[in-house]
Amino acid sequence: MPRNIYMPWPPRVVLMACLILATGLAQGVPDLNVNSKYIVETVEFRYARKPNAIAKPGVDIQQLVDREVGRNFAQDRFEGIVRRLKSEYRSYRVIHRMEKGSKPDHVKVIFELERRGIELNGESNDFKFIYHSKNNFSFGGTADFNIGKQGGLLIGALTDSDLTIERTSGIRGGYRYDVLGRHVRLAIVGESFRAQWNASTLAAAGPEQEGLYRRRQTLEPSVTIQVLPSLRLKAGFNLQRIETQFPVARFESSHALISSLRYEQGWDLGTNTRNLVGAGYDLRAAARTLGSEFVYTRHAFDVNQSLTLPHQQALLLSFNAGTLNGRAPLYDRFVLGNTQTLRGWSRFDLAPLGGDRMAHGSVEYRVRGVRLLYDRGAVWDEGQKAKARQSAGVGYIKEGLTCMVAFPLREGHITPIVLLGYTF
Repeated sequence: MPRNIYMPWPPRVVLMACLILATGLAQGVPDLNVNSKYIVETVEFRYARKPNAIAKPGVDIQQLVDREVGRNFAQDRFEGIVRRLKSEYRSYRVIHRMEKGSKPDHVKVIFELERRGIELNGESNDFKFIYHSKNNFSFGGTADFNIGKQGGLLIGALTDSDLTIERTSGIRGGYRYDVLGRHVRLAIVGESFRAQWNASTLAAAGPEQEGLYRRRQTLEPSVTIQVLPSLRLKAGFNLQRIETQFPVARFESSHALISSLRYEQGWDLGTNTRNLVGAGYDLRAAARTLGSEFVYTRHAFDVNQSLTLPHQQALLLSFNAGTLNGRAPLYDRFVLGNTQTLRGWSRFDLAPLGGDRMAHGSVEYRVRGVRLLYDRGAVWDEGQKAKARQSAGVGYIKEGLTCMVAFPLREGHITPIVLLGYTF
């Protein structure tokens, strides 16, 4: 005989529970994630230790992300994207978080990538390998070794024949420490460089070679504060020890207070359209009270805009200017005619000793990797008449690799300049 089956609830209750369960399955199980009521406005990929540096994931991940924009947030789908990112960025720790969007009930989803171990410092202008057919090669970089969660050791080497009057070769090293959730960075960096001079600079300096030096050593303690997500302030001291060449070898000091303010903000303007605006101001002031033999004040300004358009198009606008008052070392004088300004000219043809006044503007259009650009600028000394120069160029860029031919726009013989390299 079959045994009696014990039921803890009356049959009527069991039947009602089955009906409710069946109805729920027919209508769909409700999403228990409280964030599912929000609509995804944008999705961004950023490096955690560099809040203004945007990561570029693979095409397949980007396609997954594009499908999420405009939909309700779904935790399971974004966790799937996290898994895909971890497989693509194996040496990174991946975290995703949400921020309030610009519209009600909208959110921004941000994926943060934090590298373990060694990281190349992409924030520095010296991370490059470039060639300028008149200025020669420039190459170097700075490696950032993580020490715990907040500290880091900086070690680098550089040979630069692009941004300053002299050709510098040397090393740098330092230590950084991040506090208050990486909103504040304390750092101290030391550098030692040896200078080489172009024949045009030697001729412009005259028989006494005044202002030229063999080597310079720098010690720079600083603090950087992330005031807002889009605003960064830096302040500190730049302490220089310079070994001059003529009339006799001796050491001079150039100790300056440094300060800079950087702003960068981006907006999504529609489908595949984004506007990124940046601006900056840099101050360097050397005074006797700091023990400096050089006394001067240097102001530098820059504004830039990058408009990303559909069909792999982009429009880039930039303007920078500067003034220098007093007696400054040659490395602090303004230079035009390199891989970033007046492309098509050589800095030795424009001002072999640099200038204490500078203004420069650039317009660049890109479509599917092809670059078309126009530069206009002038570098001169106070009391002289500014003479504007122009240049134009065409090239191709692919994931930071660039080849370009630029021409000076002037009367008479025109010699094109070839620019090759990474990230300029």
